[in-house]
Amino acid sequence: MMQTYQNKYDRRAALIDVLDRFLPARPELGDIGDYTNDGQLAVTVLNSPFLYYLQVVKNEVTETSAEPNVEVTRHYIEQCRRCHNAGLGQHCNFPAVLLCQLGPYLTVSIAVFTDIPIVEQVAFIPLHAHSTNLMQAQAGARVIAALRRACSSLLERYPGLATDKQLQAEFPFPRSFEYNNATVSFTYTTALEDKRVYRALVDETKAPIIVKYTLRYSEAAHSLASSLGFAPTLLSIGRVEEWWMVVMEDVSKDYTTLAVVKSQGRDAHGIPGSVKQALQRLHQARYVHGDVRDINVLVRKSDRPSVDRPQFFLIDWDWAGLVGEAVYPIALNPEVLRPDGAVAGAIIQMAHDEGMADLLLR
Repeated sequence: MMQTYQNKYDRRAALIDVLDRFLPARPELGDIGDYTNDGQLAVTVLNSPFLYYLQVVKNEVTETSAEPNVEVTRHYIEQCRRCHNAGLGQHCNFPAVLLCQLGPYLTVSIAVFTDIPIVEQVAFIPLHAHSTNLMQAQAGARVIAALRRACSSLLERYPGLATDKQLQAEFPFPRSFEYNNATVSFTYTTALEDKRVYRALVDETKAPIIVKYTLRYSEAAHSLASSLGFAPTLLSIGRVEEWWMVVMEDVSKDYTTLAVVKSQGRDAHGIPGSVKQALQRLHQARYVHGDVRDINVLVRKSDRPSVDRPQFFLIDWDWAGLVGEAVYPIALNPEVLRPDGAVAGAIIQMAHDEGMADLLLR
């Protein structure tokens, strides 16, 4: 693949010859509606083809007006659309591997279709690296190994993915958690907009729960706050790949955010003081919260005054942790008003929590 090719057809033929050595089958040219791709692999389920591998080849980077990664993504989306129109998308999110060769470069992306198409590039390999560039050669070998494993796994799993009616294609794949030494299954109901947070119902009891996926979370701080009465009950926390899956009780029937309370014009002047008192108890145990905003303070609804529950809850314990150890994330939103020193990468101070509480009614 390091040689020069006169046209894309010769380059494509050479690529297919290489792929044929380690993919489950030899990629074949295919049409998806009005689109023609440069190779695909499919498995037939329910008398319909499900594509698990697609490729686009360009002899030069600027050969056509369509950017190759966009082109192969369009092919993928069109195939998903056709499957949805055939009634095949209710329980399958069409996982696939997308490969582009553009001149001397190779890119590999992974794709799924939840409520929207999601495509992420996971590898970029220059094919014209010198033979002494061992680091690049090893990277290329890892890509080949990953392609072989991914495509073989998809070929094996697709029949089950396409026919399992228990799957919820628009939601994450975990459907159970461990609680009191038992496995509790649940069904997602809604996704909170622009967040990896979902409402769900326990299958057996229909109890409402919140399921959250996050890269960091303080189980200790949340559990402490819950025991002190100012956080919802934490039911479970566990690893899903590099993510934390956090399950807690859903209190939305009785509570709404302080942000909503302010927008309704309700009197909330007593809330900041109560929040600061709760934070003092948290700080006495040497924990900080780190994100005391009005959207992370749940206030009891005005039509639920008789509910035997606390006046408010603190939620979103992602950044929380021990004093001197917990730090703000690098991707901290600079548009949110915070106390001095509360910046990306800085250690979260107890004074920052108190300062954020003072800003709750802004």
